[in-house]
Amino acid sequence: MCGTKKAGAESIVVSGGYKDDEDYGNVIIYTGHGGQDSSNNQVSDQTLEDAGNAALVTSHMEGLPVRVLRGAHKGSIYAPATGYRYDGLYRVTSYGSKLGIDGFLVW
Repeated sequence: MCGTKKAGAESIVVSGGYKDDEDYGNVIIYTGHGGQDSSNNQVSDQTLEDAGNAALVTSHMEGLPVRVLRGAHKGSIYAPATGYRYDGLYRVTSYGSKLGIDGFLVW
């Protein structure tokens, strides 16, 4: 994820890095940033204090588009077979928190 709280999110990468991500093609439920260990397990809560998560909230509040790149991974039929692909501009239509698969708060 690239961006700042003040300017909003410039881009996100959907590549299977977070267990709670859901990819439906034109709709992505994107788990924010933070709280993972090196094995991609969520080991602590995510916060809105994280610059990336705050950037996505700003994009939502200001109606700013976010560039989406998809990386190859077996978790999505919408992912490219190899490498990365630019998939266009998306809007953040909502945000919220929930208890994730690993038992920690994700945004």
